[in-house]
Amino acid sequence: MSCSVQDHAETRLLIQNPEYKILNSQLLRSFFNIFIPLRCPGCGDVLPHDGSSLCLSCLLNLPYTDYASRPGNAVEKMFWGRVPIEAACSILHFTRHSPVQSILHHIKYHGDRASAINMGRLMGEILEKHAPYSLIDGIVPLPLYRKREKERGYNQSALLAEGISEVMSVPVIRGLLVRTGNTNTQTKKNRQQRWENVKNAFCMAGDPDLGIRRILLVDDVVTTGATLEAAASVLLRETGFRICISTLAYAHR
Repeated sequence: MSCSVQDHAETRLLIQNPEYKILNSQLLRSFFNIFIPLRCPGCGDVLPHDGSSLCLSCLLNLPYTDYASRPGNAVEKMFWGRVPIEAACSILHFTRHSPVQSILHHIKYHGDRASAINMGRLMGEILEKHAPYSLIDGIVPLPLYRKREKERGYNQSALLAEGISEVMSVPVIRGLLVRTGNTNTQTKKNRQQRWENVKNAFCMAGDPDLGIRRILLVDDVVTTGATLEAAASVLLRETGFRICISTLAYAHR
């Protein structure tokens, strides 16, 4: 028996219904978990079928810094005397061979976009409780060099920004700041070497006249702050924005 035009229209409306999409997504996740179980990016344990991105153990034991509620914290002090930002914080402590390192590794090198967005939501839930972060009206993700972003398929900082945006209802400002070159790896450099490597790495590309007064500059991890300093310096020079900085993790040196 053939379906009528009305039947097709009703089916289309059903598929477009947000509740149907959520249910369908959950059913697909449960179906695929039977054959290819999703694993926690923090510890590798199999995740429950409830849409969680971290297992309960990792979620309850994340090493929070509480820096968002502490002016003059260790991350903020990195920028003192270097660039006049309003505030800076990281949400989690980063240590080697830890769940936080594993989460970041999954986000950057295993294509785990969902974890990046979910960790951004976690950032947003904390930032929205504390001024001046709660007063931002725009979010700028630290840009990747175009070739590197093309190779990876995404910018992990932009995904974190998406998650923050969902929670705080603040827009992500894309294309305002661009990376002008593919800088060398920063891993084994000291702060001065890092600064020399990135001091000319950014430039403005978008229109700064957006009616925005205070922005949040977002990255995945901060070690010495040199890269974020370079980006913030350009934004301050070219715009009238007040700048807050937040990263998912702080890597102690």
